[in-house]
Amino acid sequence: MAFSCRPQKQVSESKNKDISPAGLCDKYKVVRIDSIKNVFVIYARKDSSCYKIVSLKDTLPCTRIKVGEDYPLVLMSRVPKEFRGENISPSVIPHITGIDFYGVSIPFERDSINDIFVATISRGLCMQ
Repeated sequence: MAFSCRPQKQVSESKNKDISPAGLCDKYKVVRIDSIKNVFVIYARKDSSCYKIVSLKDTLPCTRIKVGEDYPLVLMSRVPKEFRGENISPSVIPHITGIDFYGVSIPFERDSINDIFVATISRGLCMQ
């Protein structure tokens, strides 16, 4: 199965506005779920953008996230963008190949995904 997405657009952040968590929730369509050791890697789309979401595996009984379904998610990037005032994002420093997520190496997909997220309202493959 081939999987490709266009690079995602940059989203500007408003530092002075109070935004409720409900206003930050967007619907994402889950297109693929993979597993690396103790981590689920969830690929999702919103509009023409593609997202790679990581989540620790969990054995709690729950309603599980399924491929092909839409879910309201709040995403937070796990990729540092700045260090001591310098831009260190993967688009600027190409030799950064991924992140470490709880001891598991999660690679970028340079042709399509240069950011890796966690979803604040999911755990494992469960919606909370």
